[in-house]
Amino acid sequence: MDYLTIIEEGLKVYDDIQLLIVENETKKVTVKHGEIEDFLTSINKDHFIRIIKDGKHYSFRVSGGDLKEIKKVLNEVKDIFLYLTNENYELNRNYSKYDKELYLKDNFYYKMNNSQLVNTALEIEASALNYSKYVKNVRYTNFTATLEKKYLLFSDGEVLTEESTNFSGSTYVVAEKDGDSQSGYDFSSSVYFDDFEYNLIGQRAAIEAVSLLGGKKLKSGKYYIVFKNTIMAEFLELIEYLVNAENILKNKSLMKDMLGKEVASKNLSIVDNSKIERGVGSYCFDDEGVVGGRTEIIKNGILKGILHNNFTSKKLNQKNTGNASITGSVKVDISASNLILSGEQIVNFDVLKDYNDVLLVTDVMGMHMADPISGDFSIGISGIYFKNGEEVTPFNEMVLTGNITDLLKNVIAVFDDTRDFGGVITPSIMFDKFMVSGS
Repeated sequence: MDYLTIIEEGLKVYDDIQLLIVENETKKVTVKHGEIEDFLTSINKDHFIRIIKDGKHYSFRVSGGDLKEIKKVLNEVKDIFLYLTNENYELNRNYSKYDKELYLKDNFYYKMNNSQLVNTALEIEASALNYSKYVKNVRYTNFTATLEKKYLLFSDGEVLTEESTNFSGSTYVVAEKDGDSQSGYDFSSSVYFDDFEYNLIGQRAAIEAVSLLGGKKLKSGKYYIVFKNTIMAEFLELIEYLVNAENILKNKSLMKDMLGKEVASKNLSIVDNSKIERGVGSYCFDDEGVVGGRTEIIKNGILKGILHNNFTSKKLNQKNTGNASITGSVKVDISASNLILSGEQIVNFDVLKDYNDVLLVTDVMGMHMADPISGDFSIGISGIYFKNGEEVTPFNEMVLTGNITDLLKNVIAVFDDTRDFGGVITPSIMFDKFMVSGS
């Protein structure tokens, strides 16, 4: 018995069936103090089965390779449809094969041995420890290599396939000086090992920790705010939530009814693009088989589009952007692929000399707590205080209060330090003065 046979038999009961198979082979090493703390090798195989009957939708997940279990569950869930609501649900059938090479698999994965895995992690840790005498401890460092294979089977017998690799690493360091202790974190991810910045991860984490040593709480007042690219990556994840069509349908986003309207500075544009060669977030098709591609979200401050899966695109009568993502609970969610922020005018950090009272924010707490409906937020911030381009002192324990829309509309500068944070691609951004609470 094979998968297509199971689908064929299932169609005697159901109107439509779609089967997504995801195989992951992962090797992960964690090191500490120059020694291996943990080494994990895992191979996982998950089946995500979606079925339609009389306009009703049900989905389930089977882990492992047991075809009999899939057939068994298909037979057992027939009665569930008696209790489901008819939403005129349809699975995507407008699939097509993407015939251009995206270069999503690095064959070096097959050649990489355990020694190379361990040594890469050790080099990440060493680059942190060697940066400064004040770096006293590296709490953890890890390096992971993953091979993923995806197969999407349709009820007409069509099969889409994709293979990809990913190399990622992270570290968390602690710096100490004169009784003060500060931490720093960094992460990097790439499709090809040659693009993996293992020699910079530890250094960047160490720079963050050391730069915050001796920080103090500044006086309350209005300051120009610079979100470092690391912080902008978190902020963009919040924007992703706001332009998720499902959240808009459920009235959980301030972007509802804002298409075609100004939502940000004219200097700001955001796109989602699943067709970037060697892109961490790239794919040939989404989890429903839609090719997707480049979606303009914000263009010169105007909201041009939102992200869709098959269901939301039909519900709102808009183009399917190909951003369907099936979660572990088999919910058909919506996720960005490569979310990219850019500016019409790009500047370097020398522009800070033209401004007094600038807070370069390098660490935040509570970004995820922002209210997506009102846009209000209150976040803890730490970083470095600049005056007319000169670094004055690190700061900490301060609170930035504002509104997402106000931030987006008050962009002063887009800097030239764009970085890819695993599919979230952004530079640092400078905003106009906002109220910050301190001492």
